[in-house]
Amino acid sequence: MSTQAEADDEMFAHISSTADPDTLEWASILNDLKKVHIRTAADDEIDQELKLMIAHIRSRNSPDGYAITISGKSGAGKTTTLYQRLDLNPSLRPFRNKYNNPQQLCLRLKTPAGCTMKTLGRAILRAMGYHLRGRKLDEEEIWDKVIENFKLRQIRILVLDEFQHVLNAPTNKGYLHCSEAIKNLMQTESWPVWLIICGVPEIEGFVKLDPNQQMERRAPIVRVGRLEDDGVTNEMVAQRDGKQKDHELIEEALYLLAETCRLEVGFQPDSEFKRRLMHGGLWRFGMTIQIIKYAIERCLRDSMANKLLTQKHFEEGYARLSDCTPETNVFIADNWLSIDREVDEDGMLVNLASIKRTRRRRSSR
Repeated sequence: MSTQAEADDEMFAHISSTADPDTLEWASILNDLKKVHIRTAADDEIDQELKLMIAHIRSRNSPDGYAITISGKSGAGKTTTLYQRLDLNPSLRPFRNKYNNPQQLCLRLKTPAGCTMKTLGRAILRAMGYHLRGRKLDEEEIWDKVIENFKLRQIRILVLDEFQHVLNAPTNKGYLHCSEAIKNLMQTESWPVWLIICGVPEIEGFVKLDPNQQMERRAPIVRVGRLEDDGVTNEMVAQRDGKQKDHELIEEALYLLAETCRLEVGFQPDSEFKRRLMHGGLWRFGMTIQIIKYAIERCLRDSMANKLLTQKHFEEGYARLSDCTPETNVFIADNWLSIDREVDEDGMLVNLASIKRTRRRRSSR
């Protein structure tokens, strides 16, 4: 029987042999686009925190682990930034020991929805390739297995993305129980675990759920992805200090992404355009980059564009991402500053009213 990787290769080979040249060119371009990472100040902050965490582990004299909190609103780009920094840190890459057994300093996974400590423990075991296969273990037994497998694989750092799911415990007792259990994980005798939690800003309050406030000193916070409206006019910016402004960062990103996709920017992104772009992205870095990528996709599909990225492609890309009318398109409307949207669970832009209705339905269940 073929492995999943072999089956994937066969399917990709089938696509390559049957798809038309345009499709194959788009695939190549989109693959190049996916590899581009726009570095921000958050990258540097996370790098420094990772170095310090690894230094504590290497010192061998830390009785307790501690937590790093990576927070940002939906669409801020926090997961992309965090995973990029994890991937590029050589100490965090998997390796094999002298017996050729797989080892890894860091394990990462998405926190399961409707999370309890029991379901979280099961998810961690699955992420390590350990399956309970129907065995009915209580919470304590599951977490004993977690620590046992951490030791076998030399895992010292646990990364939990979408950590807000832990906060969805049905009762306050659930909150406090999770806080206490995770604090105990970082204080495991002979095998302390260091934690990186990533999620929406509400997770910053997680340390406050610790009744003894013992976690607060162990939870440095890195906030990701908030853009500032700092580019009112180019003349004003020229008079400011030498620190790069967000509107400059976004302009550089626009040109870099277009160049990566073998396109030319067919207009001069003035201050108003960049403010429309950032407002459309909810003043969040990740969502603003997403709009640029949607515009690039529209340009690639436009047979009349001649590889020239225009404002029309931004109008169309934003419309695809938000399913909006021309009257509520931030690149068209005169009253664009009054257009207010939010990111849904699928990463799409929707009206705030839709988000509120969804939340009300969930809370009534």
